[in-house]
Amino acid sequence: MWYTLIPLGFVLTMAIYGLVIQIGRFYDQSNWLLVVMGLVVLAAAIMVLLEAVATLARQLRANRETEAAPAEGQ
Repeated sequence: MWYTLIPLGFVLTMAIYGLVIQIGRFYDQSNWLLVVMGLVVLAAAIMVLLEAVATLARQLRANRETEAAPAEGQ
């Protein structure tokens, strides 16, 4: 599971960075439809990031509880 975090972080960072640059260009060109669409995609990317962090934290918590709990029948 941990080996996927580095590519996840890289891809998500580069995608968000590129999207912010494109939104800036669309804004400079007064292309409001693409600005709005870019902001919608940016919001979706941030939601994916937050969901990934929440899922990772939940999984880590569950692993710690499993390791800390004594085995049944012992």
